[in-house]
Amino acid sequence: MIKLSTDDSQKISLIIRLLTYKGIGRSDIAEMVSELDETEYRKLFSQQTATLILSNSSEGESFLSALQKSGLILEWLLRDDGKYYVTCRKKSRQDPDRN
Repeated sequence: MIKLSTDDSQKISLIIRLLTYKGIGRSDIAEMVSELDETEYRKLFSQQTATLILSNSSEGESFLSALQKSGLILEWLLRDDGKYYVTCRKKSRQDPDRN
């Protein structure tokens, strides 16, 4: 369904809903995020920390909050310059599905 959608807002909304399911792994979410036109989110799954410049801040904050609540990122904050600073979650040895 994510791949069929042409609208990032709809894709992000679907990903946020999927984050509530415990059976969805980090690599599954990373694959869905790779389908977004907003490429900044990909940094969250490939870096230890990331600075994001997002085109839709309210949508971005909802998405970052959902990622934090699900444990896929540790924390995020909006800096004075309008950029988002994110501390990403490192891969866990106990969870091979997590990046």
